Amino acid sequence: MSTKLRKASHSIFSIHLHVIFVTKYRRQVLTKEMIEDAKDVFQRVLDSNQSILSNCEGEADHLHLLIDLHPNNNISNL
Repeated sequence: MSTKLRKASHSIFSIHLHVIFVTKYRRQVLTKEMIEDAKDVFQRVLDSNQSILSNCEGEADHLHLLIDLHPNNNISNL
């Protein structure tokens, strides 16, 4: 597996986050349409913050996001 490095004006970086959103009590409530809509929302938010949504997969009770984060972002504010 090769690591892809990204460049900024004074840095080279590769910051990856694996974020998991779980429904309360792991209830089976997410549909395919809801997962696709959430993917579009996450994509817009990350694009505006110079980050990349590498992967977004989900099932009826959880979502997995793999994010390539830009170092200008604070994880808690994202």
